[in-house]
Amino acid sequence: MRRLLIVALFFVLGDAGLLGVLKSNGYALRLVHADTSGAAFEAPPDAAMTARRAGLAIDYAMGMDAARAARLGLPAATRGDSGLDDMRANVRWVRAHFRPGGFYIKRPWRLEEALEAARDPDRRFYCFSHAAAMVSLCEGQGYAARIVSLSGHITSETYLPALGRWVIADAIHAVIPYDAAGRPLSAVGLHRMMLRGEPFEWRRVPDVAGAGPEMFNPGAVDTLMLRGDFVVNDGPSTFDLRGPVQRAFDLLTGRPRIIQLAAEGQPPIDRAARRIRLALGVWNLLGLLTLAAAARRAAPAPQPMTAGAAAGR
Repeated sequence: MRRLLIVALFFVLGDAGLLGVLKSNGYALRLVHADTSGAAFEAPPDAAMTARRAGLAIDYAMGMDAARAARLGLPAATRGDSGLDDMRANVRWVRAHFRPGGFYIKRPWRLEEALEAARDPDRRFYCFSHAAAMVSLCEGQGYAARIVSLSGHITSETYLPALGRWVIADAIHAVIPYDAAGRPLSAVGLHRMMLRGEPFEWRRVPDVAGAGPEMFNPGAVDTLMLRGDFVVNDGPSTFDLRGPVQRAFDLLTGRPRIIQLAAEGQPPIDRAARRIRLALGVWNLLGLLTLAAAARRAAPAPQPMTAGAAAGR
């Protein structure tokens, strides 16, 4: 019995160590879909703001309905210029309410709480808050929208049904990218154009307070766009609407809620978490097998039957 307890303690300590390492990984309870073609990234959302592609379903809704938007006094949709007028108005609104230049660390992120924090004249906000506010405003107008991580900068995209494409609107820099024909671009579309060496331009959103030339460094953003290390989360994941139990259920059912663009062979961003989960599974299987073997060895051996007992039978 003592040997069994020692073996069990050994594997429990190993479990604790692996779980501790896994807990510190941001993808511990998250599965990532590696998009090698860009098809999942560019997939159009349906009326429920869910994009589907080859069995993958990404829900971009984050809970900003029209009623909540009206209570907050957010800009109403006009649908002008195929929806681009709404994106420009939203950029102006975000920049009027969130001053750039500082960290606002609040999880989960909620527009109401961010606006309350912005009442402090010394409060400043970096790119995540600007992108999250853009997503909130666009969804309140009925558009599917999402945050896009560029591995060094965070921006947002909105799906414009009239154009049939996702479109970047970088609120903190107050710019939207266009191709030479004057069509607004998605992150993947811009990335592909840069790889081909095709011309494009960042157009400033007009009438944005405080958006001078010093606010935008196109060279730095272009470098990130060219690299193509893009990641998007669904709405519930971005705005922390799912708890650990729900994330664990997603893991057990194999449902990704994150898309990583891996068109240039980028390594999976959740590779370390996958390896730790695999190691945890193998460790526990080994533990069960070891305990079973130890239990068999510890079991008392059957006593041989004596001659007298055999005669009595």
